[in-house]
Amino acid sequence: MSIRYSHLLSPITIGNVVLKNRMLYGSGSLHFLQGPENFPSDAVMSYFANVAKNGAAVVTCPGGRKIVPREKINAPYEDAKHSAMWDIDDPSVQNYY
Repeated sequence: MSIRYSHLLSPITIGNVVLKNRMLYGSGSLHFLQGPENFPSDAVMSYFANVAKNGAAVVTCPGGRKIVPREKINAPYEDAKHSAMWDIDDPSVQNYY
């Protein structure tokens, strides 16, 4: 009997980096944790820290360049204004990463 994903929890080397397993967390929008701040909130940072502590070898965080102010987002839902839109070029935001 074979195990379907037998290598999932085994280490892997990519270049000169060794990952403890092969689990990657691809982030989605954390609008339910983010307020109107232009930087990741404490709740968002805690969320990503817990994902890493619970076993994901790679955790990706949303980021980008804020082109349109949140107030001007033309979205059908008010929650869209809380989408993570942190300006990764802003040094004050980079400190949170």
